[in-house]
Amino acid sequence: MSSANETDLGRDSYTIGWIAALPVERAPAEELLDTTHSRPFDFTQPDTDHNSYTWGCIGEHNIVIASLEAGIYGPTAATTTALSMLSSFPHIRFGLLVGIGGGIPSASRDIRLGDIVVSQPSGSEGGVVQYDHVKAKSGGVLERKDFLNKPPQVLLTALSNLQAKHKRKIHGIPTIMKEMQQKNPAMFVSEPGEPGYEFQGLMNDCLFDVDLQEVANRAPRLKPDVPKVHYGIIASGSVLVKDAKSRQELLNHMPPNCECLC
Repeated sequence: MSSANETDLGRDSYTIGWIAALPVERAPAEELLDTTHSRPFDFTQPDTDHNSYTWGCIGEHNIVIASLEAGIYGPTAATTTALSMLSSFPHIRFGLLVGIGGGIPSASRDIRLGDIVVSQPSGSEGGVVQYDHVKAKSGGVLERKDFLNKPPQVLLTALSNLQAKHKRKIHGIPTIMKEMQQKNPAMFVSEPGEPGYEFQGLMNDCLFDVDLQEVANRAPRLKPDVPKVHYGIIASGSVLVKDAKSRQELLNHMPPNCECLC
């Protein structure tokens, strides 16, 4: 977990950029740092860079963390944040975008609340597709237009190694979360928010029978407190999808191995 470190580093020491869209995503990112660093001794932030940074390290990797502007989301905002970060820290080799997503369970994918999805390319498709950027063709056919390029080969090789390790032994995520909860219990307290449903009006406010065909029965996991790590396509976009029907319509035009929306 994060601890203070008075050792100052130069800006060229930071080789990994971590972008979190929301404050609720940035807080655990900062808490995951083994040590936090003070501002690089030779860092002068350009007037064109409006990011607010946190510096630190995980293991031997020096990391700089930034988030999007409050209330501003989507690919354009993320791109602006990333470009500003690269201009201020030109030695960054890899960028990570880590956040909350909505899982896409199916008969072949047992994705549950709290699980983790890691972007992984499939064939000619990159690991991330922009779900709200499509081209309407004749006959009502929608064609996807945007796939991000594949990550560098060195990251894909590391990902393959990580998958092999997860098959041999359980990852350490539960231990990390337990330590984080003990240090910052307030991070694990849910805050009241807006309801996740829409009121249909008094005329439609009635009790419906259960359609058993729509019930998805899933066996309990042997270790329910251990999140499962999934690998596949992540669908990203600028539209927040909370409606199940809208989500399904989007999925009809997504790759079959799409794991989550974010």
